Amino acid sequence: MKTSSSSSGGAGFLSLLTIAFIVLKLTGVIEWSWWWVLAPLWGPVAAIFAVILLYFIFLVVKFVVISIRDRIEEEHFKRLIMKRIRQQGKNNVNRARANL
Repeated sequence: MKTSSSSSGGAGFLSLLTIAFIVLKLTGVIEWSWWWVLAPLWGPVAAIFAVILLYFIFLVVKFVVISIRDRIEEEHFKRLIMKRIRQQGKNNVNRARANL
């Protein structure tokens, strides 16, 4: 039985890109800020944090919208019950007058 295992022990694309940017910066070919030169290192982490932040913003907005909707439905339900109570009160008064 023959087993083969392959591992890529080399540097990844972003690491090579960072090295290339550093070499270009040190040789004066590019005049970028060091923040942009090292962006391949911190860029993916920043993107992940941005996605997480957007997800939490979405959750907060969803919670607020659901809370507002529930409050509106509760107020509507209260008004509906009060309207029926008033109608029943009027019906009881009318029945009492009819019985007199």
